[in-house]
Amino acid sequence: MSNSTANSRSLRGSAMVQWCIAALPLLLLGSMAIEVSHWHTTRQRLALSVQRATEAAALRHGTIDALAQQLKKNLPKDLDFPVKVCITDPVNALMADFIDKHLSRSLGVAVIRHNHVLEQHRQSISRGRRNGLGPRSQKTIFEANQLNVQVTVRYRALSPWVRKLIDPVTIRLDHLAIMQSHRQRPGRPCSTIN
Repeated sequence: MSNSTANSRSLRGSAMVQWCIAALPLLLLGSMAIEVSHWHTTRQRLALSVQRATEAAALRHGTIDALAQQLKKNLPKDLDFPVKVCITDPVNALMADFIDKHLSRSLGVAVIRHNHVLEQHRQSISRGRRNGLGPRSQKTIFEANQLNVQVTVRYRALSPWVRKLIDPVTIRLDHLAIMQSHRQRPGRPCSTIN
Protein backbone atom coordinates (compact mmCIF):
# COMPACT_ATOMS: atom_id res chain seq x y z
CA MET A 1 0.00 0.00 0.00
CA SER A 2 1.44 3.34 -0.96
CA ASN A 3 1.69 6.35 1.33
CA SER A 4 -0.82 8.30 -0.74
CA THR A 5 -3.47 5.56 -0.37
CA ALA A 6 -2.91 5.37 3.39
CA ASN A 7 -3.09 9.17 3.68
CA SER A 8 -6.28 9.20 1.61
CA ARG A 9 -7.98 6.63 3.89
CA SER A 10 -6.79 8.49 6.96
CA LEU A 11 -8.22 11.77 5.65
CA ARG A 12 -11.55 10.14 4.80
CA GLY A 13 -11.83 8.80 8.34
CA SER A 14 -10.92 12.19 9.72
CA ALA A 15 -13.52 13.90 7.52
CA MET A 16 -16.21 11.47 8.73
CA VAL A 17 -15.38 12.18 12.40
CA GLN A 18 -15.42 15.93 11.75
CA TRP A 19 -18.76 15.66 9.95
CA CYS A 20 -20.27 13.72 12.89
CA ILE A 21 -18.98 16.31 15.35
CA ALA A 22 -20.47 19.14 13.25
CA ALA A 23 -23.72 17.28 12.50
CA LEU A 24 -24.79 16.69 16.11
CA PRO A 25 -25.17 20.39 16.99
CA LEU A 26 -26.90 20.97 13.63
CA LEU A 27 -29.37 18.16 14.34
CA LEU A 28 -29.99 19.57 17.81
CA LEU A 29 -30.46 23.05 16.36
CA GLY A 30 -32.93 21.66 13.80
CA SER A 31 -34.82 19.86 16.58
CA MET A 32 -34.94 23.11 18.58
CA ALA A 33 -36.32 25.00 15.56
CA ILE A 34 -39.07 22.41 15.10
CA GLU A 35 -39.80 22.46 18.84
CA VAL A 36 -40.04 26.28 18.99
CA SER A 37 -42.41 26.22 16.02
CA HIS A 38 -44.60 23.58 17.71
CA TRP A 39 -44.51 25.47 21.03
CA HIS A 40 -45.58 28.69 19.32
CA THR A 41 -48.42 26.96 17.45
CA THR A 42 -49.59 25.25 20.65
CA ARG A 43 -49.50 28.58 22.51
CA GLN A 44 -51.57 30.30 19.80
CA ARG A 45 -54.15 27.51 19.72
CA LEU A 46 -54.37 27.56 23.50
CA ALA A 47 -54.73 31.36 23.52
CA LEU A 48 -57.67 31.15 21.10
CA SER A 49 -59.37 28.49 23.22
CA VAL A 50 -58.85 30.49 26.43
CA GLN A 51 -60.20 33.70 24.89
CA ARG A 52 -63.32 31.89 23.65
CA ALA A 53 -63.82 30.29 27.07
CA THR A 54 -63.31 33.63 28.86
CA GLU A 55 -65.88 35.35 26.67
CA ALA A 56 -68.35 32.49 27.17
CA ALA A 57 -67.81 32.57 30.96
CA ALA A 58 -68.51 36.33 30.93
CA LEU A 59 -71.98 35.39 29.64
CA ARG A 60 -72.41 32.88 32.50
CA HIS A 61 -71.76 35.02 35.60
CA GLY A 62 -67.94 34.70 35.51
CA THR A 63 -67.73 31.62 37.72
CA ILE A 64 -64.80 29.21 37.67
CA ASP A 65 -67.14 26.32 36.87
CA ALA A 66 -68.46 28.11 33.78
CA LEU A 67 -64.92 28.99 32.76
CA ALA A 68 -63.59 25.44 33.23
CA GLN A 69 -66.57 23.93 31.39
CA GLN A 70 -66.14 26.31 28.44
CA LEU A 71 -62.37 25.78 28.31
CA LYS A 72 -62.82 22.02 28.29
CA LYS A 73 -65.31 22.43 25.43
CA ASN A 74 -63.03 24.78 23.42
CA LEU A 75 -59.68 23.11 24.05
CA PRO A 76 -58.43 21.15 21.00
CA LYS A 77 -58.53 17.42 21.75
CA ASP A 78 -54.87 16.87 20.80
CA LEU A 79 -53.68 19.29 23.51
CA ASP A 80 -53.65 16.60 26.18
CA PHE A 81 -51.91 18.27 29.09
CA PRO A 82 -53.27 19.56 32.40
CA VAL A 83 -54.46 23.17 32.23
CA LYS A 84 -54.72 25.30 35.37
CA VAL A 85 -57.24 28.10 34.98
CA CYS A 86 -57.70 30.88 37.55
CA ILE A 87 -59.89 33.94 37.94
CA THR A 88 -57.42 36.58 39.11
CA ASP A 89 -59.91 39.27 40.15
CA PRO A 90 -60.30 39.97 43.90
CA VAL A 91 -63.98 39.02 43.65
CA ASN A 92 -64.70 39.04 47.40
CA ALA A 93 -63.38 42.61 47.71
CA LEU A 94 -65.26 43.61 44.55
CA MET A 95 -68.46 42.11 45.96
CA ALA A 96 -68.00 44.03 49.22
CA ASP A 97 -67.55 47.27 47.26
CA PHE A 98 -70.07 46.90 44.41
CA ILE A 99 -72.72 44.33 45.32
CA ASP A 100 -76.16 45.32 44.05
CA LYS A 101 -78.26 44.48 47.13
CA HIS A 102 -81.66 44.95 45.50
CA LEU A 103 -80.81 42.79 42.47
CA SER A 104 -79.08 40.22 44.69
CA ARG A 105 -82.23 39.89 46.83
CA SER A 106 -84.44 39.41 43.79
CA LEU A 107 -82.06 36.83 42.23
CA GLY A 108 -81.32 35.07 45.50
CA VAL A 109 -77.55 35.24 44.96
CA ALA A 110 -74.98 38.00 45.52
CA VAL A 111 -74.20 39.78 42.24
CA ILE A 112 -72.47 42.81 40.79
CA ARG A 113 -74.76 44.40 38.22
CA HIS A 114 -73.24 44.35 34.73
CA ASN A 115 -75.48 47.01 33.17
CA HIS A 116 -75.91 50.73 33.86
CA VAL A 117 -72.21 50.82 34.78
CA LEU A 118 -71.75 54.55 34.14
CA GLU A 119 -74.67 55.34 36.46
CA GLN A 120 -73.19 53.03 39.12
CA HIS A 121 -69.85 54.83 38.75
CA ARG A 122 -71.53 58.22 39.23
CA GLN A 123 -73.33 56.95 42.34
CA SER A 124 -70.05 55.64 43.71
CA ILE A 125 -68.46 59.08 43.27
CA SER A 126 -71.50 60.80 44.80
CA ARG A 127 -71.07 58.59 47.91
CA GLY A 128 -67.64 60.17 48.36
CA ARG A 129 -65.47 57.50 46.79
CA ARG A 130 -62.49 59.19 45.19
CA ASN A 131 -62.55 58.41 41.43
CA GLY A 132 -65.24 55.82 42.16
CA LEU A 133 -62.74 53.42 43.74
CA GLY A 134 -64.10 50.80 46.09
CA PRO A 135 -62.52 50.99 49.58
CA ARG A 136 -61.61 47.27 49.75
CA SER A 137 -60.75 46.46 46.13
CA GLN A 138 -59.34 49.85 45.09
CA LYS A 139 -61.05 49.24 41.75
CA THR A 140 -63.88 50.96 39.90
CA ILE A 141 -67.19 49.44 38.87
CA PHE A 142 -65.77 49.29 35.34
CA GLU A 143 -62.95 47.04 36.58
CA ALA A 144 -65.42 45.03 38.67
CA ASN A 145 -67.17 44.18 35.41
CA GLN A 146 -64.05 42.74 33.81
CA LEU A 147 -63.35 39.02 33.98
CA ASN A 148 -59.58 38.50 34.25
CA VAL A 149 -58.36 34.96 33.66
CA GLN A 150 -54.94 33.37 33.86
CA VAL A 151 -54.17 29.96 32.37
CA THR A 152 -51.00 28.01 33.10
CA VAL A 153 -49.81 24.96 31.19
CA ARG A 154 -46.65 22.91 31.59
CA TYR A 155 -45.70 22.13 28.00
CA ARG A 156 -43.48 19.09 27.37
CA ALA A 157 -41.16 19.13 24.40
CA LEU A 158 -41.81 16.57 21.67
CA SER A 159 -38.17 15.72 20.99
CA PRO A 160 -36.38 13.64 23.63
CA TRP A 161 -33.18 15.57 22.82
CA VAL A 162 -34.82 18.90 23.53
CA ARG A 163 -36.52 17.46 26.62
CA LYS A 164 -33.09 16.79 28.10
CA LEU A 165 -32.22 20.50 27.74
CA ILE A 166 -35.47 22.35 28.48
CA ASP A 167 -38.41 20.53 29.91
CA PRO A 168 -41.04 21.43 30.84
CA VAL A 169 -41.75 24.92 29.55
CA THR A 170 -44.43 26.92 31.37
CA ILE A 171 -46.94 28.69 29.15
CA ARG A 172 -48.87 31.41 31.00
CA LEU A 173 -51.70 33.30 29.30
CA ASP A 174 -53.75 36.23 30.63
CA HIS A 175 -57.12 37.03 29.10
CA LEU A 176 -59.85 39.56 29.76
CA ALA A 177 -63.52 39.84 28.88
CA ILE A 178 -66.17 42.38 29.79
CA MET A 179 -68.96 40.84 31.86
CA GLN A 180 -72.12 40.27 29.85
CA SER A 181 -74.06 38.93 32.83
CA HIS A 182 -74.32 39.83 36.50
CA ARG A 183 -71.11 38.76 38.19
CA GLN A 184 -71.31 36.15 40.94
CA ARG A 185 -68.67 34.84 43.32
CA PRO A 186 -66.60 32.29 41.42
CA GLY A 187 -66.54 29.79 44.29
CA ARG A 188 -62.94 28.68 44.28
CA PRO A 189 -60.46 30.84 42.35
CA CYS A 190 -58.80 28.06 40.30
CA SER A 191 -59.58 24.78 38.58
CA THR A 192 -57.44 22.19 36.78
CA ILE A 193 -58.59 20.60 33.55
CA ASN A 194 -57.05 17.29 32.48
